[in-house]
Amino acid sequence: HVFELDAGGSIAPIGGFAGRWTSGPAFFDISKARFVAGDIDGDKRTDIVDFYDYPDGSARVHLWLSSDGLALRDVIGVAWPIGAMPWLPTQIVAGDWNKDGKSDVATVTAGQDGVTHVGLLTSVGRALSFAPDAWTTPANEVRALGCTLCWPLNGMPIAGGQPNVHRRPLAVKIDNAPAARPHYGISQADMVWELLVEGFITRLATYYHSQDPQTIGAVRSVRFSDRYTTPMVRGSLVFSGASQLMESLVRGDIAAGAYVGVSPQIGQGNAFYRSNVDGRVTPHNLFTSSQALRSATNEVGGGGSVDVPGWDFLAQANHPATLGGFLGSVPASTLTVPYRADARVRYDYDANANVYLRYQSNGVRPVLEVDAANGAWIMAKNIVIIRTDVWVTNVVDDAGGAPSLDMRMTGSGPATIFRDGLRQDGTWSRANLIDPFTFTNLYGHKIYLSPGQTWVHVLPMDWQVYSN
Repeated sequence: HVFELDAGGSIAPIGGFAGRWTSGPAFFDISKARFVAGDIDGDKRTDIVDFYDYPDGSARVHLWLSSDGLALRDVIGVAWPIGAMPWLPTQIVAGDWNKDGKSDVATVTAGQDGVTHVGLLTSVGRALSFAPDAWTTPANEVRALGCTLCWPLNGMPIAGGQPNVHRRPLAVKIDNAPAARPHYGISQADMVWELLVEGFITRLATYYHSQDPQTIGAVRSVRFSDRYTTPMVRGSLVFSGASQLMESLVRGDIAAGAYVGVSPQIGQGNAFYRSNVDGRVTPHNLFTSSQALRSATNEVGGGGSVDVPGWDFLAQANHPATLGGFLGSVPASTLTVPYRADARVRYDYDANANVYLRYQSNGVRPVLEVDAANGAWIMAKNIVIIRTDVWVTNVVDDAGGAPSLDMRMTGSGPATIFRDGLRQDGTWSRANLIDPFTFTNLYGHKIYLSPGQTWVHVLPMDWQVYSN
């Protein structure tokens, strides 16, 4: 609508409620547009410019010229491909920058590289011509988003008196059946993965690098997914139990140098012990310690230095909530991971501590997870949801005869990151099994994690994680 003074001195819309121009149904979403006004074509009448966010991540500037009755004319706009001009961190402002009597438009973008970029849309009659980076902040004013001197799997600062950052991480497979809870040692893991196995139950892959728990358990058998995650941490794969096929595959991986292995099945039984603590019975009662596992890792030739690829963590634990790819995120104080009834997971955000408390169902009710080794609540700084192709195989790894699951862990797919009480949807990508996962938001910007423990859930494509 265009409003003007009528003869009686009142404000009224020209054309009444019909307006000067009307879109078709579901054609123009005003919540996806930002507007400025100026005389674009130099005819001394005010025109409108909108900067529009398209669902695929592309952006476009449209012109609404007074000479055309203020109708939307897409053909004389300016378009940017997906990710080239991010809508959320960009503002637009109109003005006559070259003193030619026609309005131009400047774009001001806060880049993920820490640089502020100013582009210029110059009026050329009835159209606009774009020149990127008419001005940028100096490079020496840019502050790096990601951490540098930090532990690669949790982003925490490296400090004096800590273990050697080049030592090999321990990748320990942990039982997650209700009879195996509470777990021992998981509060000290840098990163924990919850992975689907046969019968759609879950087991945990815990990665110990910066800390050394005195008790870890209960240790269980290896599955396909461990072969896909252990190489990226340059780990020592710790497990107890394997089918003939799985043991053969793991031995082949070890021989090829993908990782080293520590297990009773391959000769390191003295690194483990059974305990009836909490009334536990076999097979939910096999334990170990960091010291025993590091000795066993040294014995199998894994004691040398390794360079563990770092995940993308922010440099500071205290940071603006939207920093690091979280522009456009939405609040998420509670989320549920829809595992089967005796494994369903819920996370509740604690704003005071800026962490997510973890609850897991015992089949009757959700139970706050506590590390039985030290009494610490399980608190995640980051929760990562990776959705991918998961399928049932004809391989039987379970003594009960249930077929194993396999999953695709390279390529790309949908991802959701929870951090700082916020949810950000995006994409995961990973080229090879030796690479860590990287995440980008819907605008193509890298998503960074907050320093601290991360929990990762790998789910089938059609599973949804709901939050509020």
